[in-house]
Amino acid sequence: MDNKDKRPRYWLGEGSSHLCCLGVAGVCLVGALLASFLGRTALAAFLLLLFALGLGSRLWGAASLGKLSVELSAPSYRLFPGQEAVLRCRVTNGKLLPVFWLEVCQPLPEPGCLLPEEGLPRAKAAALKEDGSFAYFPALAQKLTFLLWHQSLEWETRWEARRRGVYRVEEVCLRSGDGLGLAQVETTLPLALPRVFAVYPRIQPVRIQLFLRDLWDSQWGGRGYMEDVTVLKSARPYQGADPWKRINWRMAARQQPLQVNLYETILPRAAHFILDTQSFLEDPEGLEEALSLLASAALRLGEAGVPCGLSLPRGEGQPPQSLFAAEGAGPEDLLFALAGCRLREAPVWLREESEREPYRLSEFDRDGLLRGISRAGRVYLITRDIRQFRCWPLLEGLEAASLMFLTFQEPPAELPALDFAVAPLASIREGRAAS
Repeated sequence: MDNKDKRPRYWLGEGSSHLCCLGVAGVCLVGALLASFLGRTALAAFLLLLFALGLGSRLWGAASLGKLSVELSAPSYRLFPGQEAVLRCRVTNGKLLPVFWLEVCQPLPEPGCLLPEEGLPRAKAAALKEDGSFAYFPALAQKLTFLLWHQSLEWETRWEARRRGVYRVEEVCLRSGDGLGLAQVETTLPLALPRVFAVYPRIQPVRIQLFLRDLWDSQWGGRGYMEDVTVLKSARPYQGADPWKRINWRMAARQQPLQVNLYETILPRAAHFILDTQSFLEDPEGLEEALSLLASAALRLGEAGVPCGLSLPRGEGQPPQSLFAAEGAGPEDLLFALAGCRLREAPVWLREESEREPYRLSEFDRDGLLRGISRAGRVYLITRDIRQFRCWPLLEGLEAASLMFLTFQEPPAELPALDFAVAPLASIREGRAAS
């Protein structure tokens, strides 16, 4: 990229005097030359003064915004709903020219995942597009006065995590001007280090016995949930409360002291979740609840030593993605992916053709999913209603014995016999009767 493209672009704000407009300055200059040619010296001097005043104020305002840097930091960039974040902003003037006044406009997150505390000033900021038009967005405004040469000012704001979402802060809008108050110049300045804040889905009490019940693909571990009686780990002296089935009768037959067998415990090797988000297109609140249950289960399974993976379809402005535990994906990676999950509105013509081409509605990365699914352990496909599931081509190549459907809506009682298990997603919620 050419270095010229990286230069900041300045424009006059709404609070500027008309004298600072290039058109008015040009008219004053032409009028001064014409008046001088006609011998009107006083008028020419006055118009020339207006020209110098307007152009000088504009250049002064633009120079005030030069060599400024903005840094944004916080103790934590990963939050849960209800938590509070303290954002620390720092502005540094790296030039000899002092800044008489400066307004820093930090954009507010679109989904409203993070909101600043009440009482802080808000503003409408602008960003200049490549085609010359402006894009306006709500922002949090902070006004500063007398930022001297090579001086830094710092302040803090408190934000509350309200709902799931991802907040990316890559640039801020700066406003400044001359000392006369004639010009208000604006520009967008990239942050010295862009920041990404994530508000994870709401965590609620869940039970994970459903995911530990079928140990078709398991491994040994000291934190396992089921004993493998075929693998003897060790033995210890018999105690009165020990069941007689655990006594090592072979050693007892040799008239040795009674010993109790201790066996290895096993737990599932991994769990992989496939979330059919597009099935919740008409039920966004249901999607939020499903994401909450999924995030809660993934955290509980991670604490139990069962790594989890996740596959999501294409979303609004997001490509399809698959995170596999065998490739190093951890609980934070899954929570971040769930925090940024967004529905993609399907065109009307695509909805009408969904019966003929059902797979196009969700657009999973099927090839990438099939490449990593062999080491993903048991697969759990979460959809809203199995009667309206339209991604059957996605299941081609998956073993039915390793697949389970988790439906947000209660499965119908007249469900036909299937090769895979089906269970309601709500059955993992704490306090609900186990299915």
